[in-house]
Formats: sequence, C-alpha cells, structure tokens
Amino acid sequence: MKAFIAFILFGLLATVSHAADMVLPYNAFGPQSASYELIGWPWWQWESCNCEGRECAVNVVVYWNQTLEQTKKNYPVDKENKQDFRYVEYSAAIEYFEKLIKEMKEADFDASESKNTLIQLQNEKRKKTKQQSKSVRLASADGFPSNPFSFVGVVEGISEKSYRTIDGMKQNMVIRIVEVKTGKYSEREIGFDFPEGTKPPLEIGRTYLFGAVYDRHGIRYTEWQKIEKREDKQTPKPAQIEKKETPEQELARLNREAEAAMSQMEMNIASGNLALYWERMLQKEEAEILASCRDAKATAIFKKAQEAWREFREAEMEFWADESRGGSIQPLIRYTVYANLTEKRIQELKFYLEVPEGRHKRDQPEPARTND
Repeated sequence: MKAFIAFILFGLLATVSHAADMVLPYNAFGPQSASYELIGWPWWQWESCNCEGRECAVNVVVYWNQTLEQTKKNYPVDKENKQDFRYVEYSAAIEYFEKLIKEMKEADFDASESKNTLIQLQNEKRKKTKQQSKSVRLASADGFPSNPFSFVGVVEGISEKSYRTIDGMKQNMVIRIVEVKTGKYSEREIGFDFPEGTKPPLEIGRTYLFGAVYDRHGIRYTEWQKIEKREDKQTPKPAQIEKKETPEQELARLNREAEAAMSQMEMNIASGNLALYWERMLQKEEAEILASCRDAKATAIFKKAQEAWREFREAEMEFWADESRGGSIQPLIRYTVYANLTEKRIQELKFYLEVPEGRHKRDQPEPARTND
C-alpha cells in the first residue's frame, strides 16, 4: 500500500508544473502599443507581417513555479499546426498589468478589461496553487477521500483560453455557484471542462443543478440538468447594425484620433492603430502584384524583395527608436516610422501596378528624334 501511495505521490508531483500556468489570448494584454515589448507582435512569429483576413491565433502562457524551458516544453511553438505561444513569468505579468492599469487610468481610458484580467490571473494562480496543495496532501494520506456535493450554478461564459491535459486540449466554461445544495464546496466559481473544438455541453445564461464529486482527480461532474429557461437575446434592429467603414473613412478617423491624442499613451495607441492600418493596405497591394506576376520566377523575385524590405523596415524602426531607449515615447517613434515607411512602400507598389505592360521599361528614356 505504501509503495502504491508513493507511486501516486510521485506522479502528482511530476505533474504539478503542468498546472502552474495560465493561457491567455494576445489581446488580453491590452493595447498593442503597450504590450508588444513584453509579448511581441500580434501575428505568428515565423511570419513578418500580420494575419489580416486569416485566423492567426497567438496565445500567451503566464507561468509560475516552473522554468521557462518546462513551459516551452508544455506549450511548444508549432509552425506546421499553426500554434504560436509567447511566455511571460507570473511576476512580470502582474507588474505589467498593474503599470498598464495605472497608465490607462491616468489617461482617462477604460481599464476595466485589464483589471479583470489581472484579477483572473491572480485568482487562477491562487486556485491552482490550492489545488496542487490539496492533491499532494491527499496523495500522502493513507486513503483518498472523496467529497460528493450538489449545487445550483449559472453558466456565465466560456474562457477564451485552451489548455493541454492528458486527455488532449480542453476549454473551460465558467459557472457561478448560486447555492450549494448538499455537501461542502467553498468557492464561488467553478470550471466545467470540455474538449476543444467541440460544441459546449452547457448553454451560456442557463441555470443548472449539478451533481459533482471532489477527489484526488479534481472535480468530476456526475449529472446536470436545466432548471429554468434562458431569456432569448433580442435580435438587433437594422438601425442598430453599424455600417462598415471604407478604408478612406477608417484612415480619416484614425488621423483624427491621432490629432486629438493628448497623453503619451493616447499617442502611442493612435500611432499603433495607424501602423496596423497601413500594414493591411500594404498586404492588399502585395496580393494584387502577386496576382499579376507572369510566372513563378517573377513571384519568387517579388516575395524576396518584400522580405528584404520588411527586414529593412524593422531595422529602421529600431534605429530611430533607440534614441529614446526605455522612454515612454519609444512606441510612438517605432509606430510612426513603421507607418511612414509602409505608406511610402504602398505608393511604390501602386506605381508598379499602374505602369503598362513592359514595366521594366518604365525608366528607359524615349529614343531621340532625328531631323530628316
């Protein structure tokens, strides 16, 4: 019996590090102008531009009580399967969010989402640390007690994160506990796991009666049933549906926001939005040129030219921004250089597309006329 318990204890301790992390989507870290220095650009790290028009998920793993190497092993970057992760140590993430919330409040921005993410992160660490502690204590006992209980809960939503388990990738539904009917359970919220990519087994907004067991395996649900009807969401009226902006309208709006920016954070965010706008416009020009290339060789040459140009743009940004190294104005400089160079490149590519066939002749002088 002791040997069996020792075996279980070793297995539990070996998997503690896998529970010492939390996966968040890239946009949970707030404005890109604030987050890029911590977690990089919001597109796949093996590409040199954004993922406009494509699904390009980037997730951030916040980890604690384990090394960076362990975290990367648990969440490897996989180009073939399009899985991209960034890694941030817990204390660095907490410091980042506290600073971001303070700066957003000073700039009179709504910091509620960042504050909620900070609270969620702190609660997740507290919860997982508590669960790990309970698991180790249970494994070191002579037996494995189980705690059956039932409760009424409201399904509040689905976490955007997904995480790896021994049974594959999972997602988590968040349930707010309204009342514990039988047994004991002290937490106000509880999770409900289901396989990633499958239909959620519970409906958001519905109230259920759950039966569950808490033992050394964690929470296991034995049954659940709906106990009230959900109020159907009202279909928005046509007048409520906003019309999509044209590129010209979007640029005009972004320029107005940039001109109206007063604080440094406002200017950083506005310049970042303009940089992303010009990147999207650039990709449209690139797509047109690729479609017009006469053969595979011409396509390869253009791609090589654009790759070299993007490397130049990145180096140019670093060069100009280094003058303000560590300063709050550094993102503004980076984004301004990024936007200016990208806008100029778009004009060059437009000229290329506008030149008639035989583009290679565009710079050749006309033949001199001779007098008869």
